[in-house]
Amino acid sequence: MRRITLFTLLAMTSCQLVGGYAEFDYDTTPTPPPEHPCDVLDETKVDERNLAVSVRVDLRDGTCLWVDRTEVTVEQYTAWQEAVPAGGPDGPKWEETWCRWKTERSDPIGDLEDACRAEILRYDTLPFGPTKPMRCVDFCEAEAFCRWMDKHLCYDQDGIGAQGPRLSPQEWRLTCTNQQTTVYPWGNETESVCNVGQDPEACVGVIGPTCGPLPVGQKPQCKTPSGVMDLLGNVAEWTYSCNYVDSTEPLEPTVCMTRGGGYDEPLGACEIEGSARGDRRAPSLGFRCCANLTQRESELVGITPR
Repeated sequence: MRRITLFTLLAMTSCQLVGGYAEFDYDTTPTPPPEHPCDVLDETKVDERNLAVSVRVDLRDGTCLWVDRTEVTVEQYTAWQEAVPAGGPDGPKWEETWCRWKTERSDPIGDLEDACRAEILRYDTLPFGPTKPMRCVDFCEAEAFCRWMDKHLCYDQDGIGAQGPRLSPQEWRLTCTNQQTTVYPWGNETESVCNVGQDPEACVGVIGPTCGPLPVGQKPQCKTPSGVMDLLGNVAEWTYSCNYVDSTEPLEPTVCMTRGGGYDEPLGACEIEGSARGDRRAPSLGFRCCANLTQRESELVGITPR
């Protein structure tokens, strides 16, 4: 029987062989950990209904969320209209705290006599084109759509009266300010890169896409480094943050927070807040949705689902 010495064993198992044999040099340097726990997830994903692209937004506390890349479009909103009746027992399930007054969904797309539709500027061409941002919807309609998408209106709060869910991050504000590090989505410099500052009088006689909102994503520099677009301008956005509701008072809409400003306002910083009654429907007011991580995504990241 051949006796195997320690020298022989080392020679047989060596990673580098000489004497005409090929050399193998295995890199044993450990893989560095990701810079953020959520780096194990993709940077973007398409939602389960295959309607919208969401962008991953990482937070300083080691968690993250999904934010719609663009404002909700007419095409996406139409899918909800076709799937869910406007009212009745099979209609939308309205939010229980701030939408107790709501009974039926409006239809600014199909109803030519709709009051908000009548406010749209004359030369706002194709106001409900499929890739235009959906507008002329109230807080409750925006909230119900996002819930149908298994998402929610982006959370926010102002610390005074308008409040979102307890212990939830200010999703819209943190996304727009890149975790409170910038004034605007793209940085700290004031730049003319968003659809803002339109004068209704100047729009008269203009035939083209400059009057009113543009199709979503048409201002490629109006975005965060991660790719969330049109947070400022185009249309202002409802957020999931409204004033306290007194259950002893009549069922009336309360005031809710809006963010970002619309095409008819000057460029403002991400920190600027707007507000409107929950039943307000305006041609320059739309919304986008946010979403928590799924159970599986939370397990991959190693955090407790929100």
